[in-house]
Amino acid sequence: MTKRQGPYKTRLSERDIVILEELYQLQAIRARDLVDVYFNGGDYGLQRLQRVCDKGYIERTYTVKNSGQRNYSVYNITDKGIEELLKLGKIAQERRARDLRLTGWEMLARIDVSKVAINLEQMGWEIVGSRDAKQILGLPWNSSIQCLFRSPVPERKQYRVYYMGQTIKENTLIKLQIELEEDKSSSLIMYKTDEILEETPAYLDFVKHYTEQRISLYNSSICLMPLVEWENAATGERQNFVINALLYGGQPQLEHYLRNQYDRVKYGDNRYYFGNIIVEQEGQEYLVCNYLQRDKMALGMLAENLTLEEYRKTGKGAIVITWNGFVREVQEIIDSYQKRDFIKVKGITVQDIIDSQPEE
Repeated sequence: MTKRQGPYKTRLSERDIVILEELYQLQAIRARDLVDVYFNGGDYGLQRLQRVCDKGYIERTYTVKNSGQRNYSVYNITDKGIEELLKLGKIAQERRARDLRLTGWEMLARIDVSKVAINLEQMGWEIVGSRDAKQILGLPWNSSIQCLFRSPVPERKQYRVYYMGQTIKENTLIKLQIELEEDKSSSLIMYKTDEILEETPAYLDFVKHYTEQRISLYNSSICLMPLVEWENAATGERQNFVINALLYGGQPQLEHYLRNQYDRVKYGDNRYYFGNIIVEQEGQEYLVCNYLQRDKMALGMLAENLTLEEYRKTGKGAIVITWNGFVREVQEIIDSYQKRDFIKVKGITVQDIIDSQPEE
């Protein structure tokens, strides 16, 4: 009689397995980011990663600067790591580790995206790697998509994630345009920058291109977010603009804030397609435009279509909610179409959003 085998048992900890899954999906993650997220920083995390590496489940490589010097230590999954996930039932299809390797530029892009992804996942978001995302969306193998971000319920919004460095090539812009036109879901385009308001050549080229070509302005949301970090002067903690905007800039979070600020908040039809929330203050109704995630489509629709003539027809003004740092940018975009005092711009902070959320 053959002895029945029980479920496969692994010698890896649950945390090690989660890290393997992340590396399988995202393909490359900086060692320091894994340590910060899964080990709360410190030397123990680096030691644990080294032990998993010594056992052959992951391997370390390095990003390389233009000078040829080593920069960040980066981890990738190995064939042994993929086999382990397959045995544990964490993945359904075996792949070769070498097929998950990235070129130098791709790695530099992916490790920035991976940091955002693993932080979001700790907050209940679902992350789908680029290879699976291409299959789900029916994109070609050479698509420049980095991954999919899916927010938690109740919003459950999906973002197609792209990355731009300091510059972007014309053929990349054209390829990106085609992908944005073929899908009506939200697209998050991170662009590398040193300061929040810095307009890099890549950013300027993209804005110019989609303005001239009118890339899906009426079909999809295009969220352009600076991939930048800074230190909170009060707490000393590192802040990441993209993470903050995604965690605190969605419609559910914004709605709680608005309910603390205005007499009445309701949902209603918006003939200009930049949102479905309406607030009322002292008997006056305002359509709300959410620019917390720098949704260029939403702001463009508002600025172009809510004219003085339209305001006289409907009697509804508008309020653009944005972060404090973008108030001037929003006002300049609106004024470039037409100066209108019935469109108001309100700047807020992350703490404003946090303070307005209901207690769990």
